[in-house]
Amino acid sequence: MRDKNTTPPKLAQWLLALSVAWRFKEEAESDLDELYQIRLENWGEKYARKQYWNDVLSIWARRSWFQELEFTNLNTFAMLKNYLKVTFRTLRKQKIYSFINVFGLAIGLAFCALIFLYVQDELSYDSMHQNRDSVFRVELGFFNEDGSLKNSGRNGAIPLGPRLHEEVPGIETFTRFFTRQHYVKADGEPIKERILYSDPDIFQLFTFPFIVGNPDNALLSNNSAVITEKTAIKYFGDTQAVGKTLQIRKNELFEDFEVTAVVKDMPSNSTIRFNILLNITGDAFYTARFIDRFDMNIYQTYVKLNKNVSEESLANALNLFTDKHLSDHQTSIREKNEWDETVRPIAYRLNPLPEIHLNSSSDPRYSYILSGIALGILLIACINFMTLSIGRSSRRSKEIGMRKVIGAQRHQLMGQFWGEAFIVCAISLVIGTLLAELFLPVFNSLADKNLDFKYLENYQTLVVLTGFIILTGFIAGSYPALLLSGIKPVASLKSRLKLNGSNIFTKALVSFQFALSLCLIVSTLVMNNQLQFIQSKDLGFNTEQVLIIPLNRLNGLELADQLRNTAGKNANVLDITAAGTPLGFNGSYGYGIDYNNRPISINVFTVESNYIDFMELNLVKGRGFDKNLASDTLEAVIVNEMLVSQMGLTEPIGKVIPGLVQGEDPHGGAYIIGVVEDHNFAALYQEIDPAFLTMNPAWGHGNIMIRIHPENMSETIAEIKEQWDILVADVPFAYSFLDDDLYQTYQEDEQWSNIVNYSSFFAIFIATMGLFGLVTLSVNSRQKEVGIRKVLGASISQITALFAKDFLKLVILGILIATPIVFYFMNDWLTNFAYRISVNGWHFGIATALVMIIALITISFQTIRAGAANPVDTLMNE
Repeated sequence: MRDKNTTPPKLAQWLLALSVAWRFKEEAESDLDELYQIRLENWGEKYARKQYWNDVLSIWARRSWFQELEFTNLNTFAMLKNYLKVTFRTLRKQKIYSFINVFGLAIGLAFCALIFLYVQDELSYDSMHQNRDSVFRVELGFFNEDGSLKNSGRNGAIPLGPRLHEEVPGIETFTRFFTRQHYVKADGEPIKERILYSDPDIFQLFTFPFIVGNPDNALLSNNSAVITEKTAIKYFGDTQAVGKTLQIRKNELFEDFEVTAVVKDMPSNSTIRFNILLNITGDAFYTARFIDRFDMNIYQTYVKLNKNVSEESLANALNLFTDKHLSDHQTSIREKNEWDETVRPIAYRLNPLPEIHLNSSSDPRYSYILSGIALGILLIACINFMTLSIGRSSRRSKEIGMRKVIGAQRHQLMGQFWGEAFIVCAISLVIGTLLAELFLPVFNSLADKNLDFKYLENYQTLVVLTGFIILTGFIAGSYPALLLSGIKPVASLKSRLKLNGSNIFTKALVSFQFALSLCLIVSTLVMNNQLQFIQSKDLGFNTEQVLIIPLNRLNGLELADQLRNTAGKNANVLDITAAGTPLGFNGSYGYGIDYNNRPISINVFTVESNYIDFMELNLVKGRGFDKNLASDTLEAVIVNEMLVSQMGLTEPIGKVIPGLVQGEDPHGGAYIIGVVEDHNFAALYQEIDPAFLTMNPAWGHGNIMIRIHPENMSETIAEIKEQWDILVADVPFAYSFLDDDLYQTYQEDEQWSNIVNYSSFFAIFIATMGLFGLVTLSVNSRQKEVGIRKVLGASISQITALFAKDFLKLVILGILIATPIVFYFMNDWLTNFAYRISVNGWHFGIATALVMIIALITISFQTIRAGAANPVDTLMNE
């Protein structure tokens, strides 16, 4: 005889419970159960289950909604009201724990909200352009021997765009970009503006909404100018600027440009941005000398593909294009690396517009790091919530037991605890949102962005904030709901539950908290130490009190002589020189030579004869420049040791550096007169490269450098400005300090260091609050034990040590977990620098000591107070 299921279907029973009013529930369940048993005996299980479902569905379909609203829902509302009352009563009675939970979660949610804005901004770059999916930047990819991409250059040759359009099928149109800084004026004083040069077809690739003007003819002339709304208001007072004239100082004189269109201001998350847009054929590089050369990478080139043409389908055509125009370059790289002819060392490739920002202008790792930090802080706050809920379980055990005795089911208790968690999270979210608004200006400064919460315009913000409540509430309330709802009523009414040695999960949570905290503290120490190392490293030249004055197409040599004869008479002006690119940055030009069949890339620095003494460079061989020798001005160079090494010279003085194109470049063949010691002329992210110094004016002297005495600096600068205004009427005086400019190179790293600093503070603060609450609970649950120990002669220090021992073990475990993790990630971050510190034991020692001291102070505060209490007060009820 087969077994029969003597109980009706569970799902149908649950639906029946929802389908009738509470006062008819018992009667309906009994009647249907009796019918089920009769059918089971007479017609079998299959028929009985089917008919039971029919009865339930019939009742559900014919039920009285008014009756349900009157009874069942009123019962539900009463239950919810009770849950709310209990939740707020608990929050009010246990103020310390409520503050820790609410404020900790609020900080975590505030961090998450800010990081969401950051990541959303990063991922939304160029989303405003309608053709973004068919627009690509053409980049020159450099590959390893195995075919993997090593790096990619964003700049390309001037003829790259037109030749691609002609020779590669599938490319609809192109545009090229080059950015310059020029002085601009209408009627008032000249203002330096960021000006973008491009081809007229730019508006076929990118979406810039026009306020006034026609995109089809806006850039047809070299004297046409397209300006933004903000620029139009700045110079003309309104956006009706078409037909008006701007004067732009592209070379030595101001030229007139007619405004042909006004476009809306570009959002900050657009890769292509400008204040003023000019035709690229009017750029200084757009000359016969460079216009057909593929060995001068100057412009960025973007292409738009035809419909139904993918980037993958053009890969082979781009390889053939590379072979045609860069065959010599490929051959030299193969020979240098001794690679086989089948290896492709370089090739043009397409970088999709939506990915350009994350691939080039930004680093997606930072988004991951920020998201990890924010979620880590939120997780620490959730851990606080869980551990404190578990710790308070002894106080709520009788409540749970009583609810179970009078009929509460486990799922109802789980709903209660999750409901409490969601209420706390909702309160925390309100406070967290206010904190996020408060922290937003600071965060914008750190991240160098202009983010804003637009709750009504940006629906994603509301969705994410709601998601935070759900996710955080579920995580924070999950373990208490699952653990406390399973307490047996008899055990809970007889004894008190305690946080004891068997609670491995709670201990793991506490250790994990402090592991996260230690990771952030060590990261802070390493980042700050690396930045201090960069600031204090001897670069091989003197950067102190050096003013850099950009010349903007002025004659640098002539102006330097004039300033020496005027401002140079001030005793606080120590020296003046003219130069191209100041040291600390890559040279004025990248100069390539082919020496003994080996390609060598050289950085070129244009200088005056006094430059070596001015910068206090160390001349190790030969002599310096002599301004009285015409040959020194036109043909002589002073090289660094790295160039000597790469050329393989034992006696470099008198040796000739060949030209890339003989008779065309300023150095068709320059001879070496001196060697300077290697110095870090570029950022410390890279090692020292070959370089030479030249006085040849063909390379350009674009800056005046003035070393001043540290005393009375403001007065000295004011006098230099006064002389400048006399000598130069149409270019405003502007300056910066060389050491400040150098440190700007590392501004991004400093920003991230500051973000980690703030994160570390809040992480350790939240973890400390959680530890404080946990210790308080533990001490309160063991007050009678403390009283008995005092009666038996235990001292306060012994009682403190008793409590501290258990918790410090957890902290030490967290430290052991964090050490290898943070060691790996910090070493990986340091690989970005060619010159760097090492992750040392003292980083971990300081972080460990800090965490231990904070934990010990937190523990001692409560245990000393418990130990100092009168044992009579704690034992009087026994």
